[in-house]
Amino acid sequence: MLKKNKKINLNYMLISAVLILVIFVLYLFRNDECLNLDCISFVGRESYQLDEVFVNQDGSFLAEYKNENSTLRLEVVEQNNSESNDLIKSRVARIQAQYEESISPYPGEISDSVTCPPELKPNFIVYEENDNLITAFMVKLNERMVTGQCDDMLTKYDSYNYYFHCRDQGKTFFVETIYEKDYDQVEKLSFICN
Repeated sequence: MLKKNKKINLNYMLISAVLILVIFVLYLFRNDECLNLDCISFVGRESYQLDEVFVNQDGSFLAEYKNENSTLRLEVVEQNNSESNDLIKSRVARIQAQYEESISPYPGEISDSVTCPPELKPNFIVYEENDNLITAFMVKLNERMVTGQCDDMLTKYDSYNYYFHCRDQGKTFFVETIYEKDYDQVEKLSFICN
């Protein structure tokens, strides 16, 4: 009887160990879901090499990739479609606000406001491609790769931005490709969710 109880206990332990292993493997695969540049396809993707990862946790990924001609910043956020639409709208509003006319910090006789010339303001377009609604725009960046520059003499880079949500993956993508100012950049990128 004692041997039978030991055998039953051994079977329970073995089954428990297998179940724990299966749960662990499923957990690893769940957390190893696509959260990087491999999640999407576009012409030239293979030329980019990972340079630095800034965030890779809790369904968020933020990294910088480089190739010989450009820098690509990628942010991936896990969320549903309505959350994604709200996030994209808020990011667009934040960019637009940087280029709106504002009160001068030092009003005087010359000017009471700060304005940005129309050619330096981003022109937002929204188009549908491969079942994705893409918000795209180009902005000028300063030498520190920061937006909001309204003096062409101080701009150093051109930044092409694409914001979209992949419904099947449940992820929002913010893709930014940065080129030296006036570099002959190819036409807009075409994205496919993998």
